[in-house]
Amino acid sequence: GESYDDARLVLNASASEQYEMGRDAAKMFSLVETVPQFYTLINDVPCAINERPEGNGAVALGMRMGEGGTATLSLQRGGGDALVLVDKATGTITDLTTGSYTFTASAGECDDRFVLYFGDGATRIQTTTLSEGSTASDAYNLTGMRVGRDYRGIVVVNGKKHIRK
Repeated sequence: GESYDDARLVLNASASEQYEMGRDAAKMFSLVETVPQFYTLINDVPCAINERPEGNGAVALGMRMGEGGTATLSLQRGGGDALVLVDKATGTITDLTTGSYTFTASAGECDDRFVLYFGDGATRIQTTTLSEGSTASDAYNLTGMRVGRDYRGIVVVNGKKHIRK
């Protein structure tokens, strides 16, 4: 019924953004083709382990779906700053440090649907816009608490997510 797959992203200031033996590990795909499989990309190489500096604060997350269906992405361990997942196919933005993301996908391989933003890159959007008639007091964080104008991170305004730097 259920299956899972891991991809590991390690932030290390002394690591390189390029593939490094001893730090990074290429993805070894399951022989069971129906299992959804996820990986990060280093120069188009699928990796199960990607150890890197913050760099530009973004990394591509690829997937291989043996059959179409529903999958959930979640963070098992983390620390510190937000880890924001952007689904470019739907425009959905999810902070994985506060929840998981469930989506549907067709069978096949896709390396350009998801991007993970971390560190300062998680809030690197330069401007935010409140919907017409909204005020900063109408903004809520992802736990549902009302937040003020100085709150940084993902906020919900009139049912839409915004990122404040």
